[in-house]
Parts: sequence; structure tokens; C-alpha cells
Amino acid sequence: MDTWNDRQYTAWTMFGLASTMNAVYWLQNYYFKYWYASVTEYAAAGESKATNKASLINTYSLWGLANAINAIVLLLQWVPTALVWVATVLNIDELTWFYVMWCGVMHYVDAVRFLLVAAIKTASYWRDRETDVTSYSGLQANYKVSKEHQASYWDFAVEWLGFVVSFGFYMDLHSVISKMPFVIAEREKKEIERKAKK
Repeated sequence: MDTWNDRQYTAWTMFGLASTMNAVYWLQNYYFKYWYASVTEYAAAGESKATNKASLINTYSLWGLANAINAIVLLLQWVPTALVWVATVLNIDELTWFYVMWCGVMHYVDAVRFLLVAAIKTASYWRDRETDVTSYSGLQANYKVSKEHQASYWDFAVEWLGFVVSFGFYMDLHSVISKMPFVIAEREKKEIERKAKK
């Protein structure tokens, strides 16, 4: 870390900021939207013979399914990222290398998640009905079928903070691994082997 330049420190700091904010946000989002409910309140879970009734109240509609996939994948991405980022303070090259590579893998996970969620949400415009969330009990629309999942401003803001930092600062963050002693030693070893083959 002592050999990093200002851009590399800025990238590392921004990744830490984004990963910590995303981890905390998606943890509380998941708790509030997916755990904070009673299955007895919703018809989707009450009428089912499934063993995991709690998942039905969140995934009964395609929109709810897409939001559940989005929240769970973001949770699985950012919580480990934040924990490993904190551990990189120990200045262990192998751990920092793993962190940088993990941030690179997250680009592919983001792409797959983004496309999958977008496809499911697009399909939900044709398949989902208003009565998938609240249906009628007599003449009043107050019969709870499944949990309502609305996209909020904070969902959008925090998710895009992750996108901006992940894609905007990654090359500066990736540049730190080229100066690591074990990376340099491996590069030199491969160069010697290549010259020996000639």
C-alpha cells in the first residue's frame, strides 16, 4: 500500500465506501422487505402446500421475484466485498490481490444479474396483475395476496453507486496488483520459462 499513488488510494477508498454502503443498505433492505413479515397475513403462503411459505409471499409475482433475485445477489456481492476490503488494511498482498480479482468477477455477476432482472421485470408487465398483491374481499381491495415490492429512490441510488464505483474506478484499483512482489516474481518466472523454450 505504501507504493500506491493517489489514484490507486482513491480507487481503493471509493470501493470501500461503496461496498460498505451497499452491504449495509442491502442487509437492511433484505431484512425489512423479505424477513419482516408474517406468512399468515398473505394468501399466497396460506393456501400453499410448500414447505418454504415465506418465499412465496415475496416471489408470487414476477416483479417480486425479480426484486428478490436482485436483493439477494446484491447482498451476496457486497457483504463479502466490504468484509474483505476491511481486511485489506492488513496490507497482505495475496489478500489485496484476491480483493481486486473479486471486484473484477463482480462485473460479470452484475451483467448477468442486470440482464436477468431486466428480463423478468419486462415479462412482469404482461403477466403480473394488480390482484397478485392485493385482491378483493367483497367489494374492498384489502385481501393481501403477497408482499408489495416497489422500487424506491434508495434502491436505485445505492445500486447505481455500486455500478459507478465498480466500473469507474476498477482500472485504477487493478493497477495495484502489478507492483506486488509475488506477482512480479510470477511474471519473471514465466518470462524465464518462455526464454528457456526458445
